[in-house]
Amino acid sequence: MVLCTANSATQKIPPQYVFHNSHFRIELQQNVNPTKFQNYLTLMGFNNVSKVLEPGEFALRGGIIDVFPPGYGNPFRIDFFGDTVDGLRQFSPETQITVARRKRVDFFPVSEVILDEGSITRFRKNFRTQFGINQDDLSIYQSISAGILIQGIEHWLPFFYDKMELIFDYFLEAFVFVEEEVKQRISSRLEFINELYESRRANGSRTNHFEQNYYPCPPGNFFVDYKSLQKTIKAENRCIITPYKVPARTRVHSCGGKRVSSIKPERGLSKSSINNLPELIREELTKRNVLIACWTEGSLERIEEYLRDENITHIQKVDNFTNLRDSNNLLMIGVLKLAWGFTCDDLTVISEQDIFGPRKKVHYSKKKSTTNFLKEFGELLPGDLIVHRDHGVGKFLEIDKIITAGRNQDCIALEYSGGTKLYLPVENMDLLSKLGNNEARLDVIGGAAWQERKAKLKKDLLALAGDLVATSAKRKLESAPVLRYESKEWDLLLSKFPFMETADQEKAIADVLYDLESGKPMDRLICGDVGFGKTEVAIRAAFVTAMSGKQVAVVAPTTLLVRQHLAKFQERLQSFPLEISNLSRLVPQKSHPEVLSRLENGTTDIVIGTHALLGPKVKFENLGLLIIDEEQNFGVVQKEKLKKLKDGVHVLTLTATPIPRTLQLTISGARDISLIGTPPLDRIAIKTFVTEFDPIMVRQALLREKQRGGQSFLITPRIKDLEPLERFLEEQVPEITFTKAHGQMKPDELEKKVVHFYSGKTDAMLSTTIVASGLDIPSANTIIIYDAQKFGLAQLYQ
Repeated sequence: MVLCTANSATQKIPPQYVFHNSHFRIELQQNVNPTKFQNYLTLMGFNNVSKVLEPGEFALRGGIIDVFPPGYGNPFRIDFFGDTVDGLRQFSPETQITVARRKRVDFFPVSEVILDEGSITRFRKNFRTQFGINQDDLSIYQSISAGILIQGIEHWLPFFYDKMELIFDYFLEAFVFVEEEVKQRISSRLEFINELYESRRANGSRTNHFEQNYYPCPPGNFFVDYKSLQKTIKAENRCIITPYKVPARTRVHSCGGKRVSSIKPERGLSKSSINNLPELIREELTKRNVLIACWTEGSLERIEEYLRDENITHIQKVDNFTNLRDSNNLLMIGVLKLAWGFTCDDLTVISEQDIFGPRKKVHYSKKKSTTNFLKEFGELLPGDLIVHRDHGVGKFLEIDKIITAGRNQDCIALEYSGGTKLYLPVENMDLLSKLGNNEARLDVIGGAAWQERKAKLKKDLLALAGDLVATSAKRKLESAPVLRYESKEWDLLLSKFPFMETADQEKAIADVLYDLESGKPMDRLICGDVGFGKTEVAIRAAFVTAMSGKQVAVVAPTTLLVRQHLAKFQERLQSFPLEISNLSRLVPQKSHPEVLSRLENGTTDIVIGTHALLGPKVKFENLGLLIIDEEQNFGVVQKEKLKKLKDGVHVLTLTATPIPRTLQLTISGARDISLIGTPPLDRIAIKTFVTEFDPIMVRQALLREKQRGGQSFLITPRIKDLEPLERFLEEQVPEITFTKAHGQMKPDELEKKVVHFYSGKTDAMLSTTIVASGLDIPSANTIIIYDAQKFGLAQLYQ
């Protein structure tokens, strides 16, 4: 069975003979010229690398060729003895250890373009015919003419062959099942492709700061419409699947089911979609049985708990799905990975994706052994220095094969001082670690120098451990206010929270509450991705502290983040007698004395501000909790001032990208940590594209966001790039409105711009990194980052 989308079904592919003529089989003891095989791999699109990690790569190691052909779970190591295949085995790319021995392996192309003499000639001819330009100025044309397989060569795929085919030409006698919606989907896609093609043609002659010459292949060479698709498939082999009722006629068979209506609203533009679930369930239960199909046990437990809170308590958990239709008006829930739900006469199935939209795809890497310290062993080059646990610093030479006890053994050859060699079996590679400094002196095997250095290091480690123990003991001896909450007030706060807490969020909140009640100073790091609920943890900690009669200080790195926190804290705590103020550039200078006075006399319960809170004039009557947001954005001087505030108070730090020292403190135990790694239930998967600046793509992204009623960010690292980007938006995307913001604006002007965007009065915001730290604007679902390579990793992550 072959499953394919409407997009892939209408896209032309190379003719079958390309793959028939490109197959290469290698068998044990077969005579194969290694050079000829290497040339084959290069022609078929395999990349020659130093270490094989991914499908489509090969590496040369003397008489050994490592190849990773597509379709296999692990690469192959082919041992040549002259022209004879002496060994054929699969190995783990991480450990280099053999996992299986094989008698044969089949190779096929990894690229749709095979750059032989014939295909290059056809490309040159078709390219000249299509564009009729001076090819001497085109690097693409010159590179392909020289036989270089450039990135993106598939954009001109039809130019390499006399005739292209469809996937159905490969299976002429196969039965084809086609969904009813395919026709409309193909039509919409071709319309979109043609629109892009015309845009490319219109921009092809322009060359400015943002645009480059591009010569697009005509869509007709690449794609077919629905009518052409029908002609390819024999009528007697074609079956149309439709979820709708059709007029009774011959050759129509009803399966008695239809797609269930999705209850998920447009993301980010309305209330949580899970709120619609109880109403749908109650309505369906009056007609038929209902099954909620969850993807995981965790999802099942959370949805079940939510339904019980909504007074839907008669829920039967099922794990056998064969007799679902035998009961009557029963609500069931189980783990069943369905993409979408459906409805038939006596059963409605609601899938998790019907409720929350498409699940976030998580790609799991193969599990690497944690005992192998030299995981990336294959990245070593001859001459690199390594450290053996028992013998010290040596030099890596090669992987060598030696005969021990009558059998071949793969060994790592190491050289030590005086030319002494050590052969270490690859199974014992956990004894090795890579040395970053290649200028260190080699040790002598059996010498005393290495043992002396190890002894000194152990002594230093014991001293460090002693310091950490002393720090921990000091923390235990210190005291801090015992802060507790009243159940009635706490329940009121929880009832105002519009979302369902994730398991990690609940644990983080429990950790913080325990710390506040312990009587010892809390020093806890809350680490979680943007939008995972760190602010709610901070709000609950601030609530408990303020309602216990203590003051709370929230320090954020930017005025925009201060404004966001202020709005969020005021919204969540408006039902309680708490005074919340802020101290930043957003507050007029003439109002500062009053804010400072109310802090000093204890009138203000919670203050939110930038580093202005760290000034010498800021005094608290009874500070109980310090919350630091985005700690990595504060400078050294500011952090020294933060330390003075920390004495005798609870400290809660929020970040998505902790600095190395903070991580080191948490790992060593000097600081507590709570991780929020579970996304909220309604969190939609984020799609990230890394590409050169493409005017057409940017225009499409901005317009698509506008059409769905959302907003966009366009971020640049430098203020001087704002002007050309502003001209670009005015000329290329005149349909949208936008506002501009940067850190050199006056506070009042910046505030006005941000409020303008936040309230939805403009479609896009063009700004610098002033908006990079944790801003939360629910309607903004598209961000375009210009010159991304000029950002730091933490900035880019934010």
